[in-house]
Amino acid sequence: MNILIRALSRFLLQVALVIAAFGSPAAWSQTAPLGLLVPDGTPSSHPLVTAWTDAAQEEGLRVDVITDSAFMSNGGAGYQGIILPDQVHVRAGQPLLDAIQNFVKAGGKAMLVFDFAAQDDAGFYPLSGASRLSQLAGIEYLMYSELGDRTTGLGPIVGTSSQMRRIAVPPGKSSVYTAPSTTTASFLAGGSTSLKQYNHGQQFKYKFVKRRGGQATRKPVISTRFTNAITTARVGGSTPAPSGTIEAISGYVYGYLTYPSYVTRGQYPGETIMSSPTHGLIAGINSYGTAGGKVLFVNTPLGYLKGATDGMLLHGFLSFFSSDLLRLASLSKQPDGVGGMTLNWHLDSAAALEPMQTLKNAGVWNKGPFSMDMTAGPDTVSFGDRLGFDLPNNPVAQQFLRDFVRQGHAVGSHGGWIHDYYGLNATEENQNVLTADRVHTFNDLLILNKSAIEQATGKKIREYSSPEGNNPRWALDWSEREGQVGYYYTGHTGMSPTRSYRDGVLRNLSMWAFPVVPFGTYATFEEFQDFGVPKADVIRWYTSLIDFNVATRSSRLIYAHPPGAVDWLDVLKNLMSYAQSKGKTFRWYTMPALADFMASRNLVKWSELGSGSGPRQFVASHPSSLASMTWLLPKSDYGQPLVNTGAANVTDGGSSWVVSASGGISLIFTSMHR
Repeated sequence: MNILIRALSRFLLQVALVIAAFGSPAAWSQTAPLGLLVPDGTPSSHPLVTAWTDAAQEEGLRVDVITDSAFMSNGGAGYQGIILPDQVHVRAGQPLLDAIQNFVKAGGKAMLVFDFAAQDDAGFYPLSGASRLSQLAGIEYLMYSELGDRTTGLGPIVGTSSQMRRIAVPPGKSSVYTAPSTTTASFLAGGSTSLKQYNHGQQFKYKFVKRRGGQATRKPVISTRFTNAITTARVGGSTPAPSGTIEAISGYVYGYLTYPSYVTRGQYPGETIMSSPTHGLIAGINSYGTAGGKVLFVNTPLGYLKGATDGMLLHGFLSFFSSDLLRLASLSKQPDGVGGMTLNWHLDSAAALEPMQTLKNAGVWNKGPFSMDMTAGPDTVSFGDRLGFDLPNNPVAQQFLRDFVRQGHAVGSHGGWIHDYYGLNATEENQNVLTADRVHTFNDLLILNKSAIEQATGKKIREYSSPEGNNPRWALDWSEREGQVGYYYTGHTGMSPTRSYRDGVLRNLSMWAFPVVPFGTYATFEEFQDFGVPKADVIRWYTSLIDFNVATRSSRLIYAHPPGAVDWLDVLKNLMSYAQSKGKTFRWYTMPALADFMASRNLVKWSELGSGSGPRQFVASHPSSLASMTWLLPKSDYGQPLVNTGAANVTDGGSSWVVSASGGISLIFTSMHR
């Protein structure tokens, strides 16, 4: 009897969805998207606005830019959640703050970021007490009148491993945190409450200090010019102590990274997500009012950080806000919604040839596809050393590249003809300056490398990796003009592929950065070996990174060199075997393959129609093909979708329904919203 009832219920549901799908279009209203609140008169093209809207597009979310006047006129009606961004909206009058508080009190959700409304509409900070939004945030912050030069701290961000993963911090991008024996609290120089005297990009640099097997080793150089350090007890207020292993966000080469945040005070009543060991709360969820309103308070400047090549936290918190607090449907960032990784092989010099053959004999090149990038010149460290591939005169290396192309790998350029010389000497100013050979400019080295590889393979190069991670802006501009669509990047580490903001702006619109994911301060087999990282730890990291990408339906880049890989062939084989064991839930992606998909994905137009409980209609279109475009609908809020028009497959993805288009230029599907 129960089986018949369930079958009848499913039938009636499908009938309702069909009727809904073909009802009068006028009867449907667009489902409320996220609202990004900006001051009146702010152009939607402003970089501090597009940093958010571009991130939303990459995360598969619909975000509308809404002005203060529009928000106050309707109290935020029509928006499921609002984003209160940093930097772009530092000034705000009390009527706007009242409207925001009323929106949340009525059950709305808000994401409050760092210095939103730090000043009143006349440009003044609070004359006493804390931020006017402290009650909304759930904790006191921005206490400039009291703390003066200790208002804005600079320090690590810590949280449990599970909380880090919730904010899309992948395994390896956070490391077990060990508190120093002496507590030294750092603050922005001059006690500034703004970031005008701070430069996140200049805070972290590295230099090359030694050589190993033809590879330069990086040593971090952490600037102190932006801070005042004070040996002190804990400065920030109390937050609930998290349970579990505490980790800190870390960076390739640098170790624990430091981030600006306001010192906070008070017992936080909400759920702590991240905190500062010395300055208090970094992020948490606070309940507000009695109608289910919630505030995700993020006490670090997400928009600013994205513009300074550290966009991981903006993307992570935006995704968390939309999925965990709002439970929104989204357009997957992966083809068919299948997570995976890019394995970028750097072929630096002729020392890689024998290891390349060993890896071939081991069957490694039959896996993949991988991204294979070569430095093709006759020299490696300095002109005349004859340590390079000398690709135009090396038939063995030429055959390797042709075999890679035949096997489906992407073959690209690894910088400028002479690996170490280019990597250590190319600067922002010397594009057209003669190199040490007094014949070629630094730009010529890129041209020589690209031409040699294209002549060997008969294929145009479409990806690039920079020697020593050295990416002058002119080199990327040149690569973009030459048709390269993806590049290895040491900025935005830990992120999925992204169009990179740098110096606050999006410069290369048709190129996708593939940020490297490190394992703590290291990333390559050579580094693991040099610094005594146990094999078992590296194996656990690789497997956990694969699991993370599968679970989040996302992709990350790791990289390797053949000589180091041969030394740890057992670890590499374990990586290949584990990836294969994931079956259809995991794929290896080349940079051009993912870049092409994401460029095509940017052309998708889609909307969700309907409101409240009841049927929702999804309408999507693409100028050429929707193939592999995939929507994820949280099962907590959506019933099993029904495809009404177009070609798509619906599968049960565990926590989400997965709707993957198989072709066509239009698609309509419906689902019952709870």
